[in-house]
Amino acid sequence: MSISLLKKYLPISLALLLFYGSASRFSHGATSTASFYQYQNDRSPDDGSTLSRVIPIFDFIIGTAILQQGLSRKVATCFVASTITSVAVQRYLAGLDCQGDFLQGIWASAAALATLQSRMSLKMGPSSLHHSREYLAETANGDDDIPRLAVKQYVPHDNPNPQPGDVTIIGAHANGFPKELYEPLWDELYDRARQQDLRIRSIWIADVWNQGQSGVINERVLGNDLSWFDHARDMMNLINQHQRDIPHPIVGIGHSMGGTQLAQLALWHPRLLDSLILIDPIIQIPNPSISLAGLSTKRRDIWPSREDAVTRFKKSKFFQSWDPRVLDLWIEYGLRDVPTELHPKENDSSSDERVTLTTSKHQELFSFVRPTYLARDWEPSNDQDPEQNKDCPDYPFHRPEPPNIFRHLPELRPSTLFVFGKQSEFSSPERRQEKMLTTGTGVGGSGGAAAGRVQEETLDCGHLIPMDKVSECADVISSFVGKEIRRWRDQQESFKRYRESMSRQQQITIDEQWEDKVKLGDQYLKKS
Repeated sequence: MSISLLKKYLPISLALLLFYGSASRFSHGATSTASFYQYQNDRSPDDGSTLSRVIPIFDFIIGTAILQQGLSRKVATCFVASTITSVAVQRYLAGLDCQGDFLQGIWASAAALATLQSRMSLKMGPSSLHHSREYLAETANGDDDIPRLAVKQYVPHDNPNPQPGDVTIIGAHANGFPKELYEPLWDELYDRARQQDLRIRSIWIADVWNQGQSGVINERVLGNDLSWFDHARDMMNLINQHQRDIPHPIVGIGHSMGGTQLAQLALWHPRLLDSLILIDPIIQIPNPSISLAGLSTKRRDIWPSREDAVTRFKKSKFFQSWDPRVLDLWIEYGLRDVPTELHPKENDSSSDERVTLTTSKHQELFSFVRPTYLARDWEPSNDQDPEQNKDCPDYPFHRPEPPNIFRHLPELRPSTLFVFGKQSEFSSPERRQEKMLTTGTGVGGSGGAAAGRVQEETLDCGHLIPMDKVSECADVISSFVGKEIRRWRDQQESFKRYRESMSRQQQITIDEQWEDKVKLGDQYLKKS
């Protein structure tokens, strides 16, 4: 079917490709529908150069999505065909198999032409990860495997030429939830940015390496031992790789596990993130995943068809409180067709319509808890917090990152907003209070709530705040970010005045008071 479609529309498709430059420029100046084409380069271990040759094609898809409302189905199909042809040719010239690109391209380009209006264009592709995983068994073959990261960058169409001071957002998702589920939140934040005198430069978010599209890319190298801190390292690596596109001010927005990971990133590099929004983060001493691991172990992970899965989701109490936009994105990105490595094609079926979870329940479970009943002779260290399972000492699982981060909350330097769910099991009044009393209060920290650098907002919902309360969540985040960016601007002006008051010679030499004041050390040494 895909080959016949290409033959039919190839001539006009090639002509449209010649028109690419103007169509792409037009896409940056108008409202478009977002393209969700995912370029999965699981066969090329390069540093992203393959992706750099294909990025214009992503822009081209976005351009087609802008125009599709006024175009006929035939012309829209030509745009799709030209995109698939271009990607496949690029892959062919690189000596790589291009058959999968035709099939993937048809599905994703069609989705691009059918999505709702968005105010941001999209650039996507795989990115290199930080070097080694924290645990050797995270990957199938240990350090011999080189996993990749599926990344999306959202760029507002009304800000094609960003200025210094425009805000870059780094997002981080919850365990088991694809990165795309946060798109309604990004849209709502965009709507509120102008009210706070903010301009969004771009929003970056990646699927954790074993989940979502990252998990699909890395399917053949997945293991059975996961560390949350790997994604914190991967985000730092991503920011370093794209530092020209991710200047300050940088705001981190993380939900659940993603909040914990962003907090760790901020602890490793205290000045990297200028502000931090932690949405019901998993940061506490007691084991947070006992109930979640039990429920997820029993959850269903395969359905006879996509239609059957959708019907069940819409009847499920779990999804009843979700914003309809988020549920639609879950249906689109939370499921994938078989065959997969875990669910191969059934031998007696010529057409297998089954679907399974994009993030398998097993990878989700490895992220919830880490078994202590396994003998790991290759891992010399014991990272179990002795107090985590104090109330259930016989429970043979732990999760080392939440108590680790909790003990270091006093050192957190970025201004921090906690967004808690009133009914969340992770945000009882006691849990909320202990975070507010400790965050940023230690050596190197922000000064905490007493200095006006740590705030909290509690919304009337459970743990899944970005799914249940999209608008309300955007309200409190935008208000906080607006205030913090104004503070950041004041800091920049103060620093600018300081530097401008000095000659270049003064900038690189000790000042006049240094020599006199350093003598105080000599006096101390003489006394001792």
